[in-house]
Amino acid sequence: MIAADEIVGEIMRRHPHTIRVFLDFRFGCVGCPIAGMHSVADAAREHGVELEALLNTLDAALLASSHGRTLGEISKPGQSDR
Repeated sequence: MIAADEIVGEIMRRHPHTIRVFLDFRFGCVGCPIAGMHSVADAAREHGVELEALLNTLDAALLASSHGRTLGEISKPGQSDR
């Protein structure tokens, strides 16, 4: 799970599949020098995004990746997470 105090740039570096989440939330974090200093909570606040929604989506992306799927694939109704 990703925590609110984790640094955005580190998350994208360790888990590149989360980049799509930041882009979908319309964050300009990819390539932004501030990404190396802002926590997820900072970024959510700066972009007017609900923190819990962002964290839940990031966690879903981690889960999808651990199953070798994309976030869209794991979110499809009727599909097992195994």
